[in-house]
Amino acid sequence: MNSSVVSFSLLLFGLFTIRTANSQCEKHCTNSKPMAGEGQCNEAEEVILRSSDCAFMKKTETAFEFVVGMNGQTEDKTTPGANANGAFLCCTATQKTATLFIVGVANKRLMLAKDVVNYKFHHNTSIDDFVREKQVLESVSAQGQKAGIGGNYGEEFFQDQMDANKMIQKGYEKLWTDNKSSPPKNAPDLQKDTRPKVTAATEEMILALKVFQQFRINKNCWTFVKTEAEKSQSFLSLAEPNGKDAMQKAVVRLCAEVEAKIVAQIDEKAKKLLA
Repeated sequence: MNSSVVSFSLLLFGLFTIRTANSQCEKHCTNSKPMAGEGQCNEAEEVILRSSDCAFMKKTETAFEFVVGMNGQTEDKTTPGANANGAFLCCTATQKTATLFIVGVANKRLMLAKDVVNYKFHHNTSIDDFVREKQVLESVSAQGQKAGIGGNYGEEFFQDQMDANKMIQKGYEKLWTDNKSSPPKNAPDLQKDTRPKVTAATEEMILALKVFQQFRINKNCWTFVKTEAEKSQSFLSLAEPNGKDAMQKAVVRLCAEVEAKIVAQIDEKAKKLLA
């Protein structure tokens, strides 16, 4: 076959692949457009979408950081910052996609609980550190205010995130103390390795909340959240000790109108697991 024909065929295939990928991604957006050359989206509610695999991204100084994928993936990845060949879209997310985004980030944060408790268990340190927790809560709440989500997601919401994380930690502590399983021998350094990851996940959560908060007053908000938060095939934190209850605690105050009975049941279960 003529080499020019081969090249043209590959070009057509490449264009078709890009167009198909964009089409798949755009179904997650009420509006989307190619990212401008400077690598930014203009609207506060827009998120950066990597068109190759529909993964939410956030801009860092030199790259885009993978936040959460459309199938619930929450691994950390980076790609070159250059927006070559329309590789990124600015996406105004649908309610379902915004819900997946915030639940995915909640899962990512919960998945760090094991590393935290593993370090504390090896160093005979208490899970509870109320002085530090208060400092963190004040700092994160201030970040939320600055980001424009403080009116909807204040200290109570972020306290839920810390409590949910500790629910998993206490689940592991009980397993290890009762000799039902053994902790990993190597624990990542809490200060140098794990806490920076928790901080990064919290920053991603603020980004996700900015996208999600427009849907919090919808009558079907909790139905969407509850459905996503129970997808064990997507969110590995659900398989952690106390994981299902921890996820419920993490997401119960995402929506404005959740039945008081449901909130009370989730809070009461969390209180028992944290005791």
